[in-house]
Amino acid sequence: MLTVSRVTTDIMTTITDILGDGLDDDIEITEDSALTDIGLNSLMLARVIVSLEQDFERDPFSDGSHAIVDIHTVGDLIAAYTEVKPHDD
Repeated sequence: MLTVSRVTTDIMTTITDILGDGLDDDIEITEDSALTDIGLNSLMLARVIVSLEQDFERDPFSDGSHAIVDIHTVGDLIAAYTEVKPHDD
């Protein structure tokens, strides 16, 4: 089972990896960080979501329980992955 702590750590790591050298040294990523403020654009967000779907084997956006347009902060992304129901296979 995914814990909030694991989801938070994995999301922060994934965002940091995708931003790479584009991440300003003065910026600290927190749950309150707006995705645009940390330099994450829509293509990068898509890459984050694909990576997280592979890691967690879940997609909180495919069942309609969450909408990507409602994701504005790191905390919004964490909430989407911690509130999603496991998919049925």
